Amino acid sequence: MKIVSSIKESSELMKFAEGIAVYVQDLRETLSEEDEFDLDSKLRYCSSDIVADIANACGVLDPRDALYKLSQARGKLFEVMAVVKIAHRLGKIKLEPEVVLDIEKMVALIDAEAMKLPGAAKIWLKDAYPAIGDE
Repeated sequence: MKIVSSIKESSELMKFAEGIAVYVQDLRETLSEEDEFDLDSKLRYCSSDIVADIANACGVLDPRDALYKLSQARGKLFEVMAVVKIAHRLGKIKLEPEVVLDIEKMVALIDAEAMKLPGAAKIWLKDAYPAIGDE
């Protein structure tokens, strides 16, 4: 049985996922233990899931499962970005512009990988980028 996902060949995607996980780990070390907003656990949860979801998408046999896992990783990226922005606004960290660019590039890589899968064109962009007024 042939694995339908072409994600295995995308070492750049895994490289970015691992880089973001390392960045988040370094970031967590700068947060104080008296973190009343529990940012540390939110970052730990999101960052570890990004790498796991992408790795899972690489190994599944069904393209729908791969799309689901890529979608989950994409969502976790946005969660990491939201927590990083909150920590920055609270004065707990300094937000590096290249981090925002790396996350945006990773979202684009996930979108590109998802579009390679059969059936993705029907659901991915429609759900990822709803038309204005489709609320």
